[in-house]
Amino acid sequence: LAANRTLRLAIYALLAAILYLPGLGRPALWEPDEGRYAEIAREMVISGDYVTPRDDFELYFEKPPLVYWAEAASIKVFGVNEFAVRLPAALFSIGQVVVTAALAEMMLGPPAGFFAALVLALSPLFFGFARFATLDPALAFFLTAALAAFYVAARDESFSRPSSRRWMLTSAAMLALGTLAKGPIALLLGGAIALAWMASEGRLRQVAQMPLVWCFIIYAAIVVPWFVLAEARNPGFMHFFIVHEHLARYVASSEHGWGPWFFIPIVIGGTWPWIFFVPPGWSAMRTDDGLPESAKDLSGRRAAARFLGIWFIVILVFFSIPRSKLGSYILPALPPLGIV
Repeated sequence: LAANRTLRLAIYALLAAILYLPGLGRPALWEPDEGRYAEIAREMVISGDYVTPRDDFELYFEKPPLVYWAEAASIKVFGVNEFAVRLPAALFSIGQVVVTAALAEMMLGPPAGFFAALVLALSPLFFGFARFATLDPALAFFLTAALAAFYVAARDESFSRPSSRRWMLTSAAMLALGTLAKGPIALLLGGAIALAWMASEGRLRQVAQMPLVWCFIIYAAIVVPWFVLAEARNPGFMHFFIVHEHLARYVASSEHGWGPWFFIPIVIGGTWPWIFFVPPGWSAMRTDDGLPESAKDLSGRRAAARFLGIWFIVILVFFSIPRSKLGSYILPALPPLGIV
């Protein structure tokens, strides 16, 4: 079964690659985002400075460097062109399709894995940003991987079991990479979803069983070095990055200003036509209706439904509060809809 699962996931990755890679370099870069991120990566390559991001050789501290590093590595391999710049977003999106399929299989069996991969890969919003050089596909992938690893860890009766501890450490590493992709939002959202679900299951006392110290060590080992180097070379960076770019932007910024309803049409249009199957899918996950026999034997299917519901709602509500919104922000909320 494990070998068959690996083969299935490899096939999903191949099919997603066939969707996203052909013609990836054909359109010119869209301004301002694609041009900006491409130029930051190009300047890293020509300067050899992979600590301090620069755009048009001016300091650019709005975002962390992981996606720039990925684009710079791609440029070194494929040259300075549109394909190289967009390739990381496509690869992160392919990875998210695979992780979503794996999580769906674990929750509801192989047929659910196939359809979750199909729905996510062909959702218009997801498809579009898989071929667009921006940071959100990376954040969406790492947050999805972190939540999937956490869910696997939580399936054990106790977080003190060795297998559960390993998956918790994996989740911490994924949150750290998500932080390097777009900031501490990865840790905030991942932690909020996990704790809210644990509370809904009446399992908050089990938090004491988690290897939180080791999770913190792994998270810090991945995240801290770049922040320390960036601050050492550019005094005042941390204040700008944390206070201006995250706290102030969330609370007060009106950039890309939209009302709290903004993501409702984005989700509907971005998952068209699959959104029509969410209500019956939700009903099926909470009852025996429409589930294969293998899934009916899973005692935790209702817990899985709550996990997916909390996952979607936390991200939707969090990004709906500030006025500063872009459609790509909702990408991390699409995997639970695909599974449902």
